Amino acid sequence: LVNSKHPIIIIDTQGDDIMDEPKIESSMGIIYNGPGVMNNINDSINHYNGNIGIETRGNSTQGFDKKTYSIELRDMLNQDTSVNLLGMGKEEDWILHAMVIDKSQVRIPMSSYFFQRMGHYAYKWRYVELIINNEYRGLYILTEKIKRDDDRVDIAKLDDDDIYGDSLTGGYILRIDWLDYPE
Repeated sequence: LVNSKHPIIIIDTQGDDIMDEPKIESSMGIIYNGPGVMNNINDSINHYNGNIGIETRGNSTQGFDKKTYSIELRDMLNQDTSVNLLGMGKEEDWILHAMVIDKSQVRIPMSSYFFQRMGHYAYKWRYVELIINNEYRGLYILTEKIKRDDDRVDIAKLDDDDIYGDSLTGGYILRIDWLDYPE
């Protein structure tokens, strides 16, 4: 990879392997010269340049060579910091989705796009080219991590005393995940 119309994300782990927990300290830079403008690997890092924590993400996809990553933006003191990446809202938690099962690399982002166009919340995303430790990893989508937040899923947090009536109405996030102990 030398040129792309997609933003280029460069991650440097200082040679450390990225594992599934804990997140390792790394640095990340984004080269993005604007919509429709060519980005070159030799351009200056001009969109984001800072610290991150990174780990692999997923259950069924952990066995694939092309990994999906969870990243957390961090400041110089290694504390979470919220940044508006590529116009998707200010947050610290992001996903670099490998789309390894989506061979067309269109089905996953387009389903989000169409659901948004129908007036519903769906995570924001951007195609990006990913380089880790000077090795080109391929085309990814940078997505929001789905969570309750003013710039993400804008729903109120339930309090401990919200146990009946109108206090229980509103939006919910339901997570169905793998069970460590299926029984």
